[in-house]
Parts: sequence; structure tokens; C-alpha cells
Amino acid sequence: MTRKQLEEICERAADRGDVETLDDWREALFWVKGMHRFEARERENERWYRRAAEAGSTKGMVRLGETLDRLERSGEATPWFVRGAERGSADALAALARHHEQGGRAQEAERCWRAAIDAGSLDAMVSLARLVERDGRIGEAETWFVCALQDGSSQAESIMLWLAAMLEEQGRIAEAEQWLRTAVCERFESAAIPLANFLERHDRVDEAERSLRDAIESGHDFAHRALGDVLARQGRTAAKPSTW
Repeated sequence: MTRKQLEEICERAADRGDVETLDDWREALFWVKGMHRFEARERENERWYRRAAEAGSTKGMVRLGETLDRLERSGEATPWFVRGAERGSADALAALARHHEQGGRAQEAERCWRAAIDAGSLDAMVSLARLVERDGRIGEAETWFVCALQDGSSQAESIMLWLAAMLEEQGRIAEAEQWLRTAVCERFESAAIPLANFLERHDRVDEAERSLRDAIESGHDFAHRALGDVLARQGRTAAKPSTW
């Protein structure tokens, strides 16, 4: 496909606010135009996303704001996030919340995360939980983490690990362990390592070793090194069975 054809596809997509199609073809246009430098690509992104945003696309508004942020033009980004948020877009509300967090405006960020939740964003529940956790509001953070899990968040493994770390720090050891074991039972493979680290921290080295050996026997090669590290700290060396 020629450069002219690619330009026409991107122009039509931008002018009708079709960010999905624009995103599908931008990289091909960058390649044809030989645009490999960060700033050149981002300025091109700005051009296309501005057209989509001006056509009324809230996704275009979010992409334009994010592009302006990356170009360190935060003051220009804010109004675009606000315009998208005023239209009730969960993505725009989340982008505005992140923008406020980056600027150290925690109260404004919290307000936007809550609005994004009301607009249907599961990920906003997780982000709000992280925000209120940093503010020391542990009970509220736990509630939002659990709500996100119950509603089917795609970040389930991370949520369980965050919950475990938060509860362990609060001295709620049994509950922290339960979340780690739940993550392992849900077949989140990498959770075997934080579970083993947790058990070792609480002087349950035999259980940590057994947890990692179970992971290895289940075919999770990533646990080999973790097991070696646990044994090394005990002054032991891991013998490698023929099945490893």
C-alpha cells in the first residue's frame, strides 16, 4: 500500500473519529514515512488524534491528552481529558484521574476514579484501591480490591498479591496467606514465588520449599531459580531430578 493510500485511510478515520481504525494503520504509515524517532512519531500522533478529538471522539480526546502528556505539554492535555470526562467516558475519567495523580492532586484523582467506577470501569476500582491504600485507608482499599475481584477484573492475580502484601503489612498474616494460596489455586503460576517468599519470611522454610517443588512438578520452570535461592539461603544446594 502506498503512502498516499495510508494517509487517506488515516485521514478518513480521524475525520470521523474512528480511533480504532486509525490505530490499526498509524504504525504502517510511520514505517512508510520512515518515522522512527520518538518525538516525530508523537507529533504525528498529535496531528491525527487532534483531528479525531475535534470530530467528537472521546477516545481521540484521551489519546490526544496522553500524547500531549508524553510530549511534556501537560497544560494542553488537561482540557482534552476534561472534555472527554464531561461526556461521561470511563476511559476519559480514568485518564484524567491518572493525570491528576501524576500531578500530585490526590483528591481530584480520587473524585475521577469514583466517577469512572460509576461509569462502569472495573480497573478504576483497582486504581482507587491503590490510591486510598497509599492514604492509609486500608479497610476501604480492601473493599475495593474485593469488589473488583468479585466483578471479574482482568487484574485478578495482581489484586490478590496486592491484598496479600497489604494485609501482611497490617499484621493480618493468616488472611494474607489465604490470598496468596488462592492465587496459586486459581492457577496464577507466578504466585508460587510470592507465596514461597511469604512462607520463608515467616520461618516456614520447609513449606516454602514444598510450594516451589510443587510448582516445578506442575511444569512451571520459573520456580527452579526461586527454589535454588531458598535452598542457598539455608546453605543447601538443589539437586536436579531428571524430570527438571
